[in-house]
Amino acid sequence: MVRLSKEMYVNERAQQSALYETVKSDPYRLHYHLMPPAGWMNDPNGLCQVDGLYHIYYQYSPFEPLGGAKIWGHYTTRDLIHFRDHEPFIFADWKYDSLAFVMTVGGIGLEDITV
Repeated sequence: MVRLSKEMYVNERAQQSALYETVKSDPYRLHYHLMPPAGWMNDPNGLCQVDGLYHIYYQYSPFEPLGGAKIWGHYTTRDLIHFRDHEPFIFADWKYDSLAFVMTVGGIGLEDITV
């Protein structure tokens, strides 16, 4: 598993700030569908609405277009047309993060897995 802590994300994002600005100004960028600031986005999950504000979370690989270190991105919207991008919500900063799917679907305990 590739780990990506919040500190690692902030440092890499700062180093690639020019790339993010180029992507942001791309004339072919989507406007009515979710699209991450850069990198790879998987299907949105964890959709909820609190006091009229929708929260949308999604698997996100911010520095690689084909996936890689995955964290959870976060958007909010009140009208499902205009979206506000937030700092990623969950980071892959624990050695067992990549095992979450196996543990919840396969019923395997941590003691059964060698990392």
